[in-house]
Amino acid sequence: MLKLILIRHGEDEKEKSKEGYEIQIDNKPLTQKGINQVRKLSMKLKSEKINKIYSSNIKRAFQTASIIGDEIKLKVDTDIKLRERNVGEFEKYGNRWREFFNKYKENKLKERIPLKEIRPRGGENIYDFRNRVSIFLSALEGKKGTILVVAHKGVNEVIINLVTKDIYNIFEMIEQEYTCINILVFSDKKWKVISTNDTSHLLN
Repeated sequence: MLKLILIRHGEDEKEKSKEGYEIQIDNKPLTQKGINQVRKLSMKLKSEKINKIYSSNIKRAFQTASIIGDEIKLKVDTDIKLRERNVGEFEKYGNRWREFFNKYKENKLKERIPLKEIRPRGGENIYDFRNRVSIFLSALEGKKGTILVVAHKGVNEVIINLVTKDIYNIFEMIEQEYTCINILVFSDKKWKVISTNDTSHLLN
């Protein structure tokens, strides 16, 4: 059996500056509040027999994973497939990127370009993003033990949707607060979601 502990990174500087968008911009470290959140999370995770830590290599996630790794004495392996969605040229718009991308997408649809072929220049569309995360998740299915994955809001939402429904037809937005814990189990070739968005460690 595989137990997957999937968490979101701690609060980072872009949230402090009111730019709380979840894309690949990676130059913002955790805030002091974020560091404190991760330390509380680390204390809770010490009771778990974690065998491996995987993390996105974006700074806010890797810093989170490193704090946890130092506490439980495990090395962090980064994987670019856990990076948040790459919105390419639209990153320059910050938290308004969807507004500008949707206008771009509408124009491309008027040109009769298929939806699955519309993507930001230098970036990914939602299908590319979901396929990338799916490759990472599928690779875990051959493993056993307890694995900790440190990623992002969008990545976590994709993973949970992948194991619960056909996300190419239905996609559910799932609340993912900073340092939240999601528990998934893979057994008998099936995934099961045990819990989502647990932040009880922050109440201590």
